[in-house]
Amino acid sequence: RADIPEGARRIHDMLPETQLIVVFRDPVARALSAINHLVNKHHISPLHSVDALLLGRKRRRLPWPVIEMGMYARQLTPFLELYGEESVLALFYEDEIVASPETGLNRVCDFLRIRREISVEDVERRPNRPRRSRVCLTVDHYAPMLSRWTDTQNWRFREYYPRLSQSAKQELYALYEPANERLFELLGRRPASGWGYAAAETDEAATAS
Repeated sequence: RADIPEGARRIHDMLPETQLIVVFRDPVARALSAINHLVNKHHISPLHSVDALLLGRKRRRLPWPVIEMGMYARQLTPFLELYGEESVLALFYEDEIVASPETGLNRVCDFLRIRREISVEDVERRPNRPRRSRVCLTVDHYAPMLSRWTDTQNWRFREYYPRLSQSAKQELYALYEPANERLFELLGRRPASGWGYAAAETDEAATAS
């Protein structure tokens, strides 16, 4: 994690011969997914502006450094230095998990030197529970004793997922661009999905956790 600078060294001390698989996701989509997780776990209120949580005065309300965790090159570099490129497999979430999961599974099998016998028939099934509505998440956050009621009423309201304003999206993509370029240089390739402003206009279902 971005807030544990010695994390890579600690892992290497315990598991010096291991192989690592890293999945990188569009950092703006990942930040929104983190906010969604924090809201659904009742760490923060769904009434807060997402723009303010990620870019404004309310960032101090976040229990971990959501923005910094999307600076992937900074986090990947110590693992490459400790383990070497041959022991680290990097996948792009949008390309090799969402768009072509079979490709991702095959790359993992080849990396681990195991037979390609994993079925991909169920890859479209999402294990996450249905999303909660803003109304029910608000009640759950401020009056958790009423959660049984919200469980029965959630279907009545529109599902919640954090959304950024267009200007905030542009600001975040500009913020992440230098770090993204460093990551692509380290990996020697770019995500086919783009990881840019246009990518933020895709269906929110593809960006949910």
